[in-house]
Amino acid sequence: MDINCIGIESKRDGFRKYLESTGMTEKLTTALMKLYQEEERPVDAVGYVKNFLSPGDSENCITPEKFEALQAEVEKVTKERDRLTLDLAEAKGSIKKSASEIDLALTNLFRDFDEDESGKSMLKEYLTEELFLKLKGLRTDLRGYLLDNIQSGLTHYDQEIGIFASDQYAYVTFGELFNQVLEDLHNVETPEADEVEGEDSELPKPIAQPDVDWGDAEELNDLDPEGLFIKSISISVSRSFHGIPFMPTIPLNKLKEIAENLNKILVTITDEEFQGKYFDLAEIDKEMKEKWIQEGILFPNPDDKYLKAAETYRFWPLQRGMFLNDKENFRVWVNEEEHLKITAFEDGSNLREVFKRLVKSLEYFNDLKFARDERWGFVTHNLKNIGNTLQITVKAKIPKLSLPENSEQLDAFATGNDIAFKDLGLGLLELTSKKRMGITEIETAKAFQKGIAEMITAEKCLYA
Repeated sequence: MDINCIGIESKRDGFRKYLESTGMTEKLTTALMKLYQEEERPVDAVGYVKNFLSPGDSENCITPEKFEALQAEVEKVTKERDRLTLDLAEAKGSIKKSASEIDLALTNLFRDFDEDESGKSMLKEYLTEELFLKLKGLRTDLRGYLLDNIQSGLTHYDQEIGIFASDQYAYVTFGELFNQVLEDLHNVETPEADEVEGEDSELPKPIAQPDVDWGDAEELNDLDPEGLFIKSISISVSRSFHGIPFMPTIPLNKLKEIAENLNKILVTITDEEFQGKYFDLAEIDKEMKEKWIQEGILFPNPDDKYLKAAETYRFWPLQRGMFLNDKENFRVWVNEEEHLKITAFEDGSNLREVFKRLVKSLEYFNDLKFARDERWGFVTHNLKNIGNTLQITVKAKIPKLSLPENSEQLDAFATGNDIAFKDLGLGLLELTSKKRMGITEIETAKAFQKGIAEMITAEKCLYA
């Protein structure tokens, strides 16, 4: 026999004796026999043998059964955490301050606000001490205090406006403040008495928001038929329900009433163009929620410091939700910043078709009564949204016009056409219509169409 074979055999025999003397052979044999006798073979055979060999460590070994039990426990704890989070949101939102506490808080906040010289908001410009003293003791018909309307502006001095309406009647109760701010914000002027001709002329009447007029959608077109610049388009309107407070002062039962009533309307739609599903914000899967937020389909997380200070997120996420149609080109946001925000959207640039879809969808809401002011039109929590409330937004790839050396031209284009823009980087701009006060819905759409056409022309010229 080869000497090498003798050496290997000797090592094997020695190792075999070692296993026998330490009891390993008996243990392994018994373990394998137990595994063989199992009617249902475990998925993790190695784990099974390991547990048998070291019963003292079995608690540290994760079997499939133990993993499922742990997973179930995690789900149970997660559900309980979510329930407690909702309970906390309800409890925090239900806290009420007494009239004296509100007066003290308002007085202290205004004192610091008035002494500060850094603020440039419209609230800072128009809320004089004299006007503050005149308004501080007033309440709206829906019991809104001055503090409910200006607490965001008194907390954060670095914002443009500084006011978020507590309810529809705030526009009247605090009209001496609101009117000045709104005239400035929406570039609407009231003629002075001496500008009215004739001695017998009546006192000048403020410019009022015209009646709703969606006009003829055929007057609109595809903003970018070649598909070179416009990537997506959305058109929305915001609405507040008549007689129901806005977010800073709304009670939970009214939030629930809005959500339930809208849900009943939306889920019974039979038109295939709008059929879809209502999603309760508190129940949307976390991954799906983040996906929709990134895509702009779902409203963003409640982290805007101005809205937070205004108590817009009261009771969040309770009774908030979204309806999304199956085609994913129509949605309704419920109880986000406003009671209701209805949006038609799609990839591409066909203003006419998206406009028609939005107008058609509004037929489902004809029986609802919305808050409307004789002068300011549809009134909302956010003072920017009033008037016809129509907002058109496109995402446009215009790399030349968005270059730093062309910033003045871009600013002039935006200002001249009442369009706000946000630079998203890499030549992509988000362009949004601003003019919605003093003009009809169709006029807003036509003005935006004209402005985008000018922008595209300017971009093309930069390539010449």
